Amino acid sequence: MNSIELSEDQLTRLKSPGIGILIGLIGSFVTCILYLSTISFGLNFHDSAELALRADKLGASHSPGSPLHSIFGWLFIQFFIEPIRATNLLSAFSMGISAGILAMFTWQVSGRFFYASMLLFACSFQVWGNAVITELYGLSTLFSLLSIVLFWQWHLLQKKTWLIFGVLAYCLALAVWFANLMLAPVILLLIVIEQRRVSRDFYIALGLIFFAVICIALTNIWLAERLLPYGPDIPNSFNGIFRYMSGAMHDPLDVSNLSFIVSRILDHFTIFSGNFLWIGIPFGLIGLYLFVKRDFSFGIFLTSLFLIQMTYFSIFGPGDYYSMVILSYAIFSFWIVYGAIQIFDKYNIIRVPMIFLLFALPMIQMIFQLPGRIENSQLSLAQEFIDRSFSVLPKNALIITGWNHFTALEYGQKIQNLRPDLAIILPALTVRHYGDKSINNYLDYVLLNFCKRPILTNKVTTEMSIQFDLLPFKEDISWFILKDKSNKCFDF
Repeated sequence: MNSIELSEDQLTRLKSPGIGILIGLIGSFVTCILYLSTISFGLNFHDSAELALRADKLGASHSPGSPLHSIFGWLFIQFFIEPIRATNLLSAFSMGISAGILAMFTWQVSGRFFYASMLLFACSFQVWGNAVITELYGLSTLFSLLSIVLFWQWHLLQKKTWLIFGVLAYCLALAVWFANLMLAPVILLLIVIEQRRVSRDFYIALGLIFFAVICIALTNIWLAERLLPYGPDIPNSFNGIFRYMSGAMHDPLDVSNLSFIVSRILDHFTIFSGNFLWIGIPFGLIGLYLFVKRDFSFGIFLTSLFLIQMTYFSIFGPGDYYSMVILSYAIFSFWIVYGAIQIFDKYNIIRVPMIFLLFALPMIQMIFQLPGRIENSQLSLAQEFIDRSFSVLPKNALIITGWNHFTALEYGQKIQNLRPDLAIILPALTVRHYGDKSINNYLDYVLLNFCKRPILTNKVTTEMSIQFDLLPFKEDISWFILKDKSNKCFDF
């Protein structure tokens, strides 16, 4: 049994979760209204367009895969004509419910100021930004936070039902975003610490996680059979599924580059601190310390979740690393509130200014962002790019473009049925899959098509500039047409 002495209020909160659920529902409703008032109903670049397209076609998304997001997105799409609107709404509802769950957890732990932690989390720039476009982090955070709430119930009441539900919620988070697998050791460690041994419950949790991994792998295989992922790794063999689900194509870590690691950690610290206006950082660190001091095993559990996410993604290769730590924002928001509560409980003289500060921080975040969020919700730079590009690109052209623009143009072709005459590829020197066509090396494919069709790019690579002359195409200076340096090919 847990050795923590529970007050009567704590026992009431634990044994009567109805009030907590009501608090969570109200918090979810309020946050969803905020997100829906600023949601983007248009298309966005990068992964957003790809995730919406894959949800519409029920296909495999880029490595490491997101089968549950594709399935949930497909279900939402059944109620909307435009897939991107459906998947944007999925993000808004997922992140809004995540904020409500955080409020419920804060109520369970402290019984006070639960909406302060919710608002700190919900109004953080990164969280809000991911809530109003198509992304998988809202759905991942929803199930991750739900698992934390359920583990907390189990931690204090030691009823196996809570543990099993917590592991199942975690497995759903794993099915949304397989990168959550790195949190599994922390969950298993919590069980060992709680029961001071490798118990039957440990093996039950391990078995459920292993079974979930198998189900996720099989679902990825099924989705890939419907529509292959663009990347080089196809989940159709043991090696393929391993590489696909491990994210091997991203070459995620380069621990040999010390200067990169140091600069990335400093950059990420700046981004993270800025989201809490810097003022929240000392309170969060105090809250971390005091929570671990109060409840060592669960405090170490939350701290480990936070540090694993923050450390891994601080030195993660791709440039959108700062969007991948939404769960860490939720945990730190809880620590800020918990730290502030402990401080003003001890020093009653600063109670009023501390309470004011707790609610002033998210209000400042909201006031700072709201006008821009509302304005951006009316715009779609990706759609403008599609319309502008498709209006000037020549007939039957081969288009080479980077991932950011590639996904938008693919959405325009496959979903909006625009410019089916164009062939759109990535400038990748390794194999990429485009529906029923695979290209081993884009440069070989360019050479194969040269002199047969116009070839244009807005992503100039070294090998392209060596092999070809790149001339601005007509009035749109963002596109370049490839010309043979010997001028032996005719003009298009």
